[in-house]
Amino acid sequence: MRINYILAITLFSFAVLFAQSIENLKAKLEKASANDKPALLNQISAQYFSVDLNTAKEYAELALSQSEANDDQLQIAESYKNLAGAYYLAGIFDKSLEYYNHSLKIAQIVNDKILESKLLYNIGHVHLNLGNYSDAFLNYEKSFEIKRKFTDDPKEYALSYSSLGMLKSKISDHESAIEYYLLAIENFMKSDGDNSKNIAYNYNNIGTIYERINLYDKALEYYEEALAIFSEKEMIREEGSALTNIGVLYLNKKDFENAKKYLLRSTKIKEDTKDMQGLSIAVQNLGTVHLFLNDYKKAIEYLNKSLDLEVSMNSVYGQASVLSTIGQAYLKNKQYKKAEEFLQNSKKLAETIDAKDILVEVEHFLANLYKDLNKSNLAYEALSRYASLKDTIFSIHSAQKISDLQNQNMIKEKIIENEILKKEDELKTLEISKQKNYIFLTLIMLAAAVIVAITLFIFLSLRRNTLKKLNEAHAQISAQKNKADQLLKNVLPQNVIDELNQYGESKPKYFENMAVLIADIVDFTFKSAELHPEKLIDELNDIFSAFDRIILKNGCERIKTIGDAYMAVSGIEKKTEDMIERLLVSANQFIEYLETRNQEKGIIWKIRVGVHTGPVIGGIVGKQKYIYDVFGDTINMTTRLMQLSEPMKINVSEKVYSMANSNFEFTKRGEIDVKGKGKSAMFFLDL
Repeated sequence: MRINYILAITLFSFAVLFAQSIENLKAKLEKASANDKPALLNQISAQYFSVDLNTAKEYAELALSQSEANDDQLQIAESYKNLAGAYYLAGIFDKSLEYYNHSLKIAQIVNDKILESKLLYNIGHVHLNLGNYSDAFLNYEKSFEIKRKFTDDPKEYALSYSSLGMLKSKISDHESAIEYYLLAIENFMKSDGDNSKNIAYNYNNIGTIYERINLYDKALEYYEEALAIFSEKEMIREEGSALTNIGVLYLNKKDFENAKKYLLRSTKIKEDTKDMQGLSIAVQNLGTVHLFLNDYKKAIEYLNKSLDLEVSMNSVYGQASVLSTIGQAYLKNKQYKKAEEFLQNSKKLAETIDAKDILVEVEHFLANLYKDLNKSNLAYEALSRYASLKDTIFSIHSAQKISDLQNQNMIKEKIIENEILKKEDELKTLEISKQKNYIFLTLIMLAAAVIVAITLFIFLSLRRNTLKKLNEAHAQISAQKNKADQLLKNVLPQNVIDELNQYGESKPKYFENMAVLIADIVDFTFKSAELHPEKLIDELNDIFSAFDRIILKNGCERIKTIGDAYMAVSGIEKKTEDMIERLLVSANQFIEYLETRNQEKGIIWKIRVGVHTGPVIGGIVGKQKYIYDVFGDTINMTTRLMQLSEPMKINVSEKVYSMANSNFEFTKRGEIDVKGKGKSAMFFLDL
């Protein structure tokens, strides 16, 4: 597993400079009073983050105990924050989130807005790593709102832009990510003081995006910008991290000599600065370089060094990652017994923290191992687990772009809601201003008849201006509400939106007859193993977006996507004579679109389609996020029809065959066994 550094400026607000050594802090601790000890214990805890995570936790727990004895709420919050940070670095995100929330509650109780903003920011990062992108956004937004109220410092805005860049990077919105990073750089440049370090971090992160999309020359340009700043400012640790990234870039380009050169430079810096975590990453990548060069002895030597470092830091995720790579090395060298031992040990550790990215890698290596040993049953089991994990990871990564667009709409709706609230505040301010002006002018009119004409003139002018502003604000609110309505239309059928607007709820409905289409991509699981996850997501997003356009054009309704499956219906708004025909036309156009696309693109995609009609129950699922879904035996039968179809064929039930108009021709397939239903007549739509 090759690793790049994402150098996020305030990825943790607990990060500290190493100006004071651990020894100096410990010496101060011995002489400190009981009241001063918690702060020193917390500082020592933070110093251990890149050295030994268990020791970092121990000092944070000591700080917490001492803080509670002193009833020092701010240091209690700081202790929880350090515990959260240590668990984050160990990859135990649920525990990290728990401690961050403890710290946040205290910050809110003592009304420390700056601390609250930092904690919300860090909580956003945890959600980002958990794949909870809407939660990450909402915490970033809350943090940003506090900053807007309490500071005008461009640096604070820059930090928020940087976090939004990371969020966009996570969901593979590369263009937006780069825009946010550039906005961060722009604001750092406006801010007082020397922000060159933070600017370099953002240059580095832009480099990682360009590397991810294989624009290596562009990536190298930004990495070298970051490296130049780190070198000039004598930021030795950061310089080492930038060198690691350049080394990994050359590794990805298969330029192994340059990869070794930069990684060895990084290793030297990390050793000199005693950055154990950074050193582990550098030597692990060096091991991978030698693995590609088939120098197994040297590869395992470096990887064992990395493993020792991860063990010394008590990093579960790091240990699991390195064990997997060692297993791969032994597998390539056909030392199967050792390969299996290391891979199984990696799997056990990864399962304890649910590290799916490592588990999918391990299962892939195990499948190849058992295949080489002719243990077909074990190979099949490992391959099945690999495919299942691959699908799970794909679902998590693609949730924002494909099968869970509700999260993105929720983010957009939150932005619109904030804008509406701002406009409403403006309206209130204008109304108050209007009232004050009226009272003031009335008093002047009563005070002197001589100035009545002037006063009246002023009053009318102000009133006109106020009304104009009110009308403009109302127009903006109306526009924002229209946007929100449009977002709802992307998620829910119109009749459901009408019910929500009128009654505040939408009850489930029974549809006596509805046409249902389900399409599924052929051999998706195995094809996904061949493609980079981001490429896979982009491909599927492109295909499903085209399907959406076809469905909309034919007056049907997309219900949802589930991984590589696509469901649409006709007859949800109102029953029409041609609802079956609309879906059949759509299915036919799906296949025509793919046939054209397959001729133009390098990747061939095929689908199976099933179409059925019958009674369905439809309704909103969930309370926090509106998701419309349909249920019933008709859906189950449509799924069976899809599964029993063939590549680039549309399989329909006898009911669809008998109800379709004479413009459609079908090929009879005979009666086919349907799981749980017995034999059922089926027909292929002639294309």
